[in-house]
Amino acid sequence: MADGRMSTFLDKDGSIIAEEKIIGIGASGIVVLHERNAIKLPIRRPETRPQKVALDLAAFEREQDIHRRLQPTPETSVKGVISYIRLDHGLIELKYMENGSLLKWLRQPTAEITIGLQVKWFHQLATGLAHIHNHRVIHGDISCRNILMDKDLNVVLADFGHSSMFSMQRNMIANGRDTNGRTVWTDLCQLGGVFWSIATGDLVDIDMHKTNGSRDEVALPPRSALPSTDHIWASVLIDHCWIKGGYGDGANTLVETLECLQKGISTD
Repeated sequence: MADGRMSTFLDKDGSIIAEEKIIGIGASGIVVLHERNAIKLPIRRPETRPQKVALDLAAFEREQDIHRRLQPTPETSVKGVISYIRLDHGLIELKYMENGSLLKWLRQPTAEITIGLQVKWFHQLATGLAHIHNHRVIHGDISCRNILMDKDLNVVLADFGHSSMFSMQRNMIANGRDTNGRTVWTDLCQLGGVFWSIATGDLVDIDMHKTNGSRDEVALPPRSALPSTDHIWASVLIDHCWIKGGYGDGANTLVETLECLQKGISTD
């Protein structure tokens, strides 16, 4: 807004949500803090028309279905993926992540990120993405702002507002393309951008929409459109994320690579 204030949002009952309670705004909803848990609600403003409310609610319900696919019960948390506590009509209750987004963390001038911590984060995120892909879901919007961190500096992938879900019989490596062109390889490309940001302390936003000039479809960008990995310790890890087929079995192969790296570090 022109005066710098946040837009007015409404809860599912039509009441105005206090600005100080809002802790995040995602692709399909806003997140408010309630009793030490994060409550995600569909985006709704006073001027929103009923037809738009219905469409947004349908998209929100698809996001709930993705949470159910990835985490069958509230008690079964998954490494590297945000945990839900409750799913209700027009509501997703999530585990509260005390340190907020990775984006916020990287913007702190005093943030110290050792190689060991970087590898830990790489492994947690790769494990989360492997679980997502193994359950036939494309995340579609992996970035530092959609990665959350708890008080113990563990990170998880969050916000499935742009995600797509396929049948469990789908071969995601060979035929896992959604209607907007997103695949396991575009997810890995975005994850490589997150790795680059973690390793360098700088932020990169990989916009795959620019590749083919469409704002609806995405495609892997050419290597020339991606930042240099020269003089970065994780250059090989990152470069393989940016190549279609760079990790033969997708995120599963990346997890195996990182586990070998962790073993090497632990024995040094």
